[in-house]
Amino acid sequence: MPVFKHTRGLAPAALAGLLAAGGTAAALTAGPAALTAGPTAPAAAVAAVGTNATAADARELSGVFRTVAEQVMPAVVAVEARVETPASPSPQVRQFRGQIPRGIDPESFDPFSDPQFRRFFEDSFPGRELPEGFRFERNQLRGVPRGTMRVKSGSGAVIDPAGLILTNNHVVEGASEVTVRFENGDEYTTSDILTDPDTDVALLRLNPEDLGDKKLPSVQLADSSRTQVGDWVLAFGSPLNQQFSMTAGIVSGKSRTSGLAARENFLQHDAAINPGSSGGPLVNLDGQIVGVNTAISSRGGGYDGISFAVPSSDAEWVVNQLAENGKVTRAFLGVYMQPLDAAAAEALGVPSDAGVLVADVIEGSPAEAAGIEEGDVIVSLDGRDVSDPRQLSRLVERLEIGKEVPLAVIRDGGRRTLQLKAANLSEAPTQTARRERRPERGDGDAEIGEVFQLDAFGLALAPLNDEWRDRLGVGEDATGAVVVAVKGPARAAGLRPGQLVERLGRQEIASAEDLEAALESVDESKPLLALVSDPRGGNSSFRTLEPAADRPDADDEE
Repeated sequence: MPVFKHTRGLAPAALAGLLAAGGTAAALTAGPAALTAGPTAPAAAVAAVGTNATAADARELSGVFRTVAEQVMPAVVAVEARVETPASPSPQVRQFRGQIPRGIDPESFDPFSDPQFRRFFEDSFPGRELPEGFRFERNQLRGVPRGTMRVKSGSGAVIDPAGLILTNNHVVEGASEVTVRFENGDEYTTSDILTDPDTDVALLRLNPEDLGDKKLPSVQLADSSRTQVGDWVLAFGSPLNQQFSMTAGIVSGKSRTSGLAARENFLQHDAAINPGSSGGPLVNLDGQIVGVNTAISSRGGGYDGISFAVPSSDAEWVVNQLAENGKVTRAFLGVYMQPLDAAAAEALGVPSDAGVLVADVIEGSPAEAAGIEEGDVIVSLDGRDVSDPRQLSRLVERLEIGKEVPLAVIRDGGRRTLQLKAANLSEAPTQTARRERRPERGDGDAEIGEVFQLDAFGLALAPLNDEWRDRLGVGEDATGAVVVAVKGPARAAGLRPGQLVERLGRQEIASAEDLEAALESVDESKPLLALVSDPRGGNSSFRTLEPAADRPDADDEE
């Protein structure tokens, strides 16, 4: 399996590190007054490279590349971040290599009483007294250096002539000061470092006194939402300490994730980047930034053909907040979401691309205050259609705190509009979900009582009685029906005995009567949507059970 690697320039042992994300801002788009390669030049060049392409056509495209390099390279910087490593909490006076005898506590070990160590200490410490701070470890003892300075390297780009530089958080994280070097040899050092770890974006601000009246060359930010798979892109940076390099490729994917940062929406491309490229700009053929080079998918630590960049439009909002407020403030909704797959959409009677399915609602959240319920399908927010959970999260986090916006949902087959008042994520309630507090599981066997079977779905359910509450370790506020046995479709959907089904179709299950009503309303010829929770922990989630063409075999029961 490939692993994601950061692309910063450290020692070889650090090449397996991960790379992170970057961004930029609309208010900070002061760039060159004009680009000689305007929007029509790249289009003409690419159009010329068709079935009748000639060497002249290739040279024309090559000319576009050269034009972009001439305009962008002066604004690219090599970044060196100095990070101080902490001093050892127990400084060692000197190194010692050896083994403490077995069965001896290192804290009480007296080396002067053991012949294995006596000669060493008689020569080293006359008077048989250990210096303060000397500590024995069970195995090898080594001196730990006091606080040292480590230099991390990466790349960046000037996005404002007044001295605003965009790079990655992981390039400058923990740094006390950063030095940036331009292609013409100019160097500037700054300690004004603003970061957003959630997106791995960082903004460096150079000291105006260092710049004087000088206006730095800068690169304009593009609207990356217009970037499409197949578009040419050029990557600038300092891969493997080869400073001020450029590589070319195409956008090969959008909306990628890697697990490197909390909030990701990467552009995937195949322009070669390597350790040291982190924070460097990814530009289009108009010489505008469409992304911040961040990560590679690699088996060996180097470029394997898959590179990732933070889209400029995503990073724009982050950088504006850093520049204006010194930090990033995000709004939150307060729901647990699921993508709406085709089977769930059919079960709910909504289009498969309708929106996002709400699986749970956080107590005390804006979502609860707005009246959002489990099973709702969120279809739009503030007038913008919603297509998937990540897109909804990006829309929510950028809402103005305290402002009310319309939020449309489909519920019970009908569309309704709610009013959502955005709240600050930093003030979100600590409780994760309404069913998060679960007692320890009890002991002993439960009295199963009456069992209801849905043969077409391979599911057997029992009402949640006192015996089951004790067995499952749930309190009086728990609701649902207990999964007693699964086979076929239910097992395929991920249901397991001991879980609670809190909703079947559109019917909430709070009692045995609710369970019977839910079962009576089930159409065994259509997919069935069930809201399931696990008393042992975790959040509720919807599972879609497909009716079996043939009844599951009895041997498949649990």
